Amino acid sequence: MATLLLLPPEITDQILALLTPHASCALRLLSRSYNARFLGPLRSTIFTQLRINTHPSTISHLSAIVCVENGAGPWIQHITFSSRSFSKLNPKRPISSNPWLTGYEEHIPAYNFHDGEGVNAPPSISININEEFVNILRHLPNLRFVEFDSTCGVAHWKELIASISKCGISAIEHLRSPPAKMYLSDLYLSQSEIDGYNNSGFEKLKTLELHTAGTDMKNLWCWISTVGSNLEDLTIRNSSSPASMAPGSPGFLPTTFNLRHLKRIHLSDFLLTVADILTLLLPSSQSLQNLHLVKCKIKQPQPENWFTVLKTLKDHPFPSIKSLHLTLSGYHDGISSYDLPDLKLDSSSPWSSPSTKCEVKLRSGEWNYYVVRKNLYEELNRSPLTAEEFWDSLTNGRWVSKRATRYKRIIKAREDSRAEYGYGDPGLRGRIRAINGEVDSECEDVRY
Repeated sequence: MATLLLLPPEITDQILALLTPHASCALRLLSRSYNARFLGPLRSTIFTQLRINTHPSTISHLSAIVCVENGAGPWIQHITFSSRSFSKLNPKRPISSNPWLTGYEEHIPAYNFHDGEGVNAPPSISININEEFVNILRHLPNLRFVEFDSTCGVAHWKELIASISKCGISAIEHLRSPPAKMYLSDLYLSQSEIDGYNNSGFEKLKTLELHTAGTDMKNLWCWISTVGSNLEDLTIRNSSSPASMAPGSPGFLPTTFNLRHLKRIHLSDFLLTVADILTLLLPSSQSLQNLHLVKCKIKQPQPENWFTVLKTLKDHPFPSIKSLHLTLSGYHDGISSYDLPDLKLDSSSPWSSPSTKCEVKLRSGEWNYYVVRKNLYEELNRSPLTAEEFWDSLTNGRWVSKRATRYKRIIKAREDSRAEYGYGDPGLRGRIRAINGEVDSECEDVRY
């Protein structure tokens, strides 16, 4: 064992990486020389990724190990917050049950990092931990990844981002909200609060992932534009979006919105305007690689507006796009005479390459899909070209077929029936059966 101290540090680090924390502690207890040599690697093993709950005593324990001389703060890079009453500081490595860390440890105090278990656990309550947590964050210079599990809510999220802003640390690169939906009404920030986020704590933020619910998006996007000056990856999964937008509505993106470094955008269940989409995309035209708009709705007329968006991607241009997913099919506009296809493009080559094919997928009847693969860039490059001509060419004319529009026409029939008869229309089933029985002779069933 003595030869370990004579080996180059790189080799001893590789050896230590193969040991469990328990075995590493045993090795360090052999002598002060071993303890001094392996202190850093052991701390890296234990403290790099933590999972803590939001109970006050747990926050105090965290403060005790980082807000001291030679504390563990510089090793902490990833924290997952939970509000479970019996969550341990790091359940994957139960430090408090490790006999090697209960009195023999020289440099890491022996704390019990969990608040009890089962019915004896103290309740996990939401409190204002701002000042104490601000002090903790100041001792975490290498904290890069912050996320919340499904037990946390809006209060935990708002408290944390306010603390990050107040402490002024700038290492955080990845911020992920609770996977449960955060209602936008609860996320509301005043203008003075939004102004407080300018140049404070988010200079290196690269990835932002949010799960939201609600209709008033403008306040949230103002905050994103404030903290996201260097953002590269933006994911927002929303629900409860409005079914329609008032005529003349300008959308929800602020006029100063300018995220120039975006490489990946994923939006789910949004009601958009062409102006919103272009304001979001145009500043990052040279860097954007992935664009995914899933179940997003656009103002009427949909065929013309989606065509405008696609045409802009080609004309501006966006040379780096390699992944493009647009989920356009569905009953979003009350019009049953057509159905737009879902578009899916994934390629290692730029989308303008002749070899890059886009999957065009349309409903065909009740269970089947009509699928064709075409070069989207070439389809958009034809001139002169109208929206109707584009969708007709892209789908080989199927986008207005009876089989492709079956789903929308059934929903339309049900809506018209409820509007006229409520839920007592005796002829509704007959009309639905008639729709199901219609088949276009030129439209094949293609099972996908």
